[in-house]
Amino acid sequence: MAPKFNKEMAFTYGVADQLSPLVRRVVANNPSAYTFHGTNSYLVGEPDGEVALIDPGPDLVGHVEALERAMDGQELTAIIVTHRHIDHTPAAKILQDRSGAPIFTFEEQAGASFGEDSSFHYDIGLKDKEVVRGNGWTLRGLHTPGHCGDHLCFALEEENLCLVGDHVMAWASSIIIPPEGRLEDYFTSLDYICDLNLDALFPGHGPVVEDPATFLPALKAHRLGRNDQIIRALKSGRSTKSQLVALVYAATPKALHAAAAYTLEAHLIYLQEQKAIALDDGHYRLC
Repeated sequence: MAPKFNKEMAFTYGVADQLSPLVRRVVANNPSAYTFHGTNSYLVGEPDGEVALIDPGPDLVGHVEALERAMDGQELTAIIVTHRHIDHTPAAKILQDRSGAPIFTFEEQAGASFGEDSSFHYDIGLKDKEVVRGNGWTLRGLHTPGHCGDHLCFALEEENLCLVGDHVMAWASSIIIPPEGRLEDYFTSLDYICDLNLDALFPGHGPVVEDPATFLPALKAHRLGRNDQIIRALKSGRSTKSQLVALVYAATPKALHAAAAYTLEAHLIYLQEQKAIALDDGHYRLC
């Protein structure tokens, strides 16, 4: 069962799109092979009340100005970061300096990883299931390691939806970045979100996941299928990491093979932990 990835997304840079009664999305103009159209920053709150900003995004003048326009008439009371990657964090400090709002993220830093913003600082560390509240909204942080070790998703309890950062995306499968990102953790985190029976997922990049009950199991099956592909590749005589990337990700654009190599490494570590494969002198083999 393969997930039905969706790359259709109607938006305009600099415009806040109303996605639900309490949630608006502003897309940053930082498109790339990793960020799709750009980073999604989300505003949660009533039009004239307190607002939370989830994933402020990059330090781009136009993006920061768009967020400020969208928050005109509201009070920014919480700046929330799902994880410390550079495409999600830099605007946090700028908007904090202008609003005085505290910055929230996961309480523990898992360790430096590819794409991390080393200059990021926060005020309040959250544990799994801890809540950030405002007038009319409740955001519950859910520790969801996998993409990286310090990842949080945020369930909006008033609307039974979840802002999922880079944990789940509708347009592609998320990168898993070892050593902090682990495939076993990712499977557990997918189950964690799936068990909440949510109505929608709002990712850090790309369009909304509108059918989580179908999409999440298919995404997990897709990952398990990658494990099977690796086993078949080893049986065919491929044994080095570069050979495995070229075969297992043959259908993936070459521009994404560097990212795919991180996820392949996560799969290889998982299969070694499962005693399915072993590594000898740079060559993988079946056990």
